[in-house]
Amino acid sequence: MKKTSWLLILLALLPGAALAQEIIGELPVQHQGRIKPLDTFARVHLLAFSGKRSPKGATPEQWLLDVLTHPDGSSPMRVFKIRSPEVVIALGLPEREDRLYSYSEMVEAIGPQEGSLRELLQREEEERTYVENQLVEAYRNVLRYQEISRSASCLLPLLKIEDPELARETGLPTDQLISYRTLVRHFGVIRGHLDTLGHLPQDQWSDAQKALVRLVNAVNRIQEDRFAHILSIIPPESSEDIDATKWLSPWEVVGTAQDTGLAAKILDGWETLLAARRNDDQASENEAAIEVRAAIRGALPDSRLERIDLENWYNRMDLFYKSVAFYILAFLLLATSWMIAPRLLRNTALISLGLGVALHIAGLICRMIIMGRAPVSTLYESVVFVGMVAALTGAVVELMRRDGYGILLGSIAGAVLHFVGFGKSADGDTMGMLVAVLNSNFWLATHVVTITIGYGCSLVAGLAGHLYLILRAFRPQAKARLDVLSRNMGGLTVVALFFTLFGTILGGIWADQSWGRFWGWDPKENGALLIVMWQLMLLHGRHTALFRPRGFAFGLVINNIIVALAWFGVNLLNIGLHTYGFAGNVATNLAIFCLVELLFGVLFYGLAYRRGQQEARA
Repeated sequence: MKKTSWLLILLALLPGAALAQEIIGELPVQHQGRIKPLDTFARVHLLAFSGKRSPKGATPEQWLLDVLTHPDGSSPMRVFKIRSPEVVIALGLPEREDRLYSYSEMVEAIGPQEGSLRELLQREEEERTYVENQLVEAYRNVLRYQEISRSASCLLPLLKIEDPELARETGLPTDQLISYRTLVRHFGVIRGHLDTLGHLPQDQWSDAQKALVRLVNAVNRIQEDRFAHILSIIPPESSEDIDATKWLSPWEVVGTAQDTGLAAKILDGWETLLAARRNDDQASENEAAIEVRAAIRGALPDSRLERIDLENWYNRMDLFYKSVAFYILAFLLLATSWMIAPRLLRNTALISLGLGVALHIAGLICRMIIMGRAPVSTLYESVVFVGMVAALTGAVVELMRRDGYGILLGSIAGAVLHFVGFGKSADGDTMGMLVAVLNSNFWLATHVVTITIGYGCSLVAGLAGHLYLILRAFRPQAKARLDVLSRNMGGLTVVALFFTLFGTILGGIWADQSWGRFWGWDPKENGALLIVMWQLMLLHGRHTALFRPRGFAFGLVINNIIVALAWFGVNLLNIGLHTYGFAGNVATNLAIFCLVELLFGVLFYGLAYRRGQQEARA
């Protein structure tokens, strides 16, 4: 049995793993360069549209089927989130507290302004204002929704033959709706009937001829959806590399010679499934979904099927949300332990922190198996990974010290970085590699992982510095606690320096092999070097007694600013080889973080210094 199978068995033993999965969500689709469950496909777009993985009152699969069965955009679900009130006003949308809108509302609002929005779309992002960028984002989301909604219109029962003679010649019914895919096979007969019209004036058309024209007009309207190729649900019948080979969408197959064999079997199932969905026939819908799943799974290798099943389980378990819940619980238990039952509650808090870390690691392992690479290839993944490192570091410190500070540092760092990651989760599900990593998985697994471990340890050291300054300002008489914190700060900084230094060196080795030079003064390289130099300075000052503990703690607070600038800042400045494009809201949040950290450091260092002077005079 393969190792992935063992992992699936292990995961199945966890709570919730035995819950029945919706068959439709398991159906594979090729999207963004990889094969994923339809559940993931739906979640990715819901995140882009609304910032949430599920719409209110429905599952992602239910939302997707609702969209597919309403190609006219009549679905009432409100999934478009407008983040800025200024955009609501600019589009003339009704004001709502949640700022959520349906597709029809968005189309009605965008229609009069589509020309100006297209012009904005042609301009570079940095040339647009923040509100203009939000308008462009909304417009792009509407276009993407439109493509999704029309990607299976060729399979929906939307056409009806009213002419009995035409029905007799084609063998199609007159008493029920049929799909474009069904009708396209008889276009030759329809053209023959159209030829009989000739140059006959419209007022001389018979009822059968008028019905024929209505049918042709309906067909032409459906054919306008041929652009919608986003739903690639048809795998190749035989391929050595099922991932790399392009899958086909319904519109790429319908009406062509490819509508045979496996493709025909899959489309037959989807056609039945969508018709049953429109008719609210749950039994037929489930039966069709089972047939489609069986057809596709028969064409995929076992290794690919295992990864799809794992991803479907991963989506439904929401491991990172469970992890942050345990981090918050650990913090609350620790805070309560300062008032009652200190030993019992502190041990329980450590168990909660450990469970949070375990779920955090399980989520990252799942992502590694699903993606086939290290879990640090997007900004979102790096935030989640650094959060795991920070929480794990706190747990290790607690196991070594048994003083509660490790729980405090780990739970705060893990929870905060989880919430930062949730804010960037719309960019999390992608196979695109970072610009700096290129195609070298080996160096991705060494340089990038090592440097991000350094980020995590640095942030935990910085939190220890915060805690020291607070305690030094308000509880200077707690000498024993201050000494423990001082030792923790020193040890954490040494660990952080180790990983950031070797991560930077490994990055240089990788750059030499990938770009032909060891060092090029790229902004990202400068940021990594600055972290190393700052931490070296702090440790040297500590060793030579140049920095007292409160000065060292202040230096660690500033180290958080340096790490944030090296981690996020240079990635967003649109310069250098490690840029991901400038983002105004991220830049604003980064500036606020740096300002708050600087003000905190100055204020609490001043308070700690003042208390020290008072003690000296006393």
